[in-house]
Amino acid sequence: MNPKALDYLSANVNGEQVMEEQAAGLSYQTQYRTLQNVEGKTLGYLAAPFVSTQGNSSTEVSDFIGMLASLYVFLLLIAFGVTYMLARSIIRPVSLLSEKVQVLRLEDKNEPLDYVGDSEDEISQLITQYNTMVEKLEASKTQLVKLEREGAWREMARQVAHDIKNPLTTMKLSMQQLERLSGSPEQAAAYLRKAITRLIEQIDSLAQIASEFSMFANLDIKTKNDVVINEVVESVHDLFSEQKHVDLSLTLPDERFHILGDKNHLIRVFNNLVINAIQAIPSDRRGQIQVSLSRKDNFSVIQISDNGGGIPPEIRDRVFEPNFTTKTSGSGLGLAICKKIIEAHDGTIRFETRDNEGTDFFVEVPVVAID
Repeated sequence: MNPKALDYLSANVNGEQVMEEQAAGLSYQTQYRTLQNVEGKTLGYLAAPFVSTQGNSSTEVSDFIGMLASLYVFLLLIAFGVTYMLARSIIRPVSLLSEKVQVLRLEDKNEPLDYVGDSEDEISQLITQYNTMVEKLEASKTQLVKLEREGAWREMARQVAHDIKNPLTTMKLSMQQLERLSGSPEQAAAYLRKAITRLIEQIDSLAQIASEFSMFANLDIKTKNDVVINEVVESVHDLFSEQKHVDLSLTLPDERFHILGDKNHLIRVFNNLVINAIQAIPSDRRGQIQVSLSRKDNFSVIQISDNGGGIPPEIRDRVFEPNFTTKTSGSGLGLAICKKIIEAHDGTIRFETRDNEGTDFFVEVPVVAID
């Protein structure tokens, strides 16, 4: 027995001692403790040799935990990859379908979608429904275009028939009156001059109607030249400056605004606006028409204001519609033609009106140079 252990246990009866020992070149540990009977008398000493494996066990446990963590990370990466591939296979066609729905336009050619997945899954059924909707949309669009074209022709035919009916009726009445007076040469000769004047007026009216319809159908401005808008506005003012019962004023800036456009078409627009302003003035007041030119950002602004009765609320939304007019004569294409001409110059036309006070028309055309 190790003497040191004996000394320790002799002094500490109830104690125990672990000693480092060697035998045959092997290092080990021995645990010593006292054996006593029930009366507390020492019977002897127990020595229990053992080899400590705590360090090796800790290393093995650490290695096992590290391997297990690596396996979990590996499995997690595999699971993430599989999940990503599955999600992508599901989300990709749905995203493509979403993009197609967002750009779906009635005026464009819409293409069907191709799906290479399982033809029995929900995504395939959704794609199939979308393609069916696209086919129906294309068929409806074709039918709608056809109906709009037919409707436009019917409306144009109705308007042409309506516009030429009055002049033709007047011409017919004049010819019938001449026929009734044919038995009386003197009366026929006296009526003939009136009839000729009336016929010429109605023929001119028919020619104007035909000209307006032709212009409305062919308003493409193929060539644009440098135009000084100041000169166009001034020429229109000079044309109407001698009107009776109307005071026409003109305000021009010191700067000269250059635009790209067609001078004759622009003159037609402003002539039409001034004529409408003159006709809008009631007979019980003297007309005050103001024509002005200014600049707003990169646009030249032409304003034509009158002190007429204003535009009634119920027709304000239809002012620029083709074939719409409140007059008893004319084709109703005046303001529609003006709008089309200004839009061909990349500009805009609008109005502001006040009941029984007047109306302001604004024409804005982009400026390319100023001097």
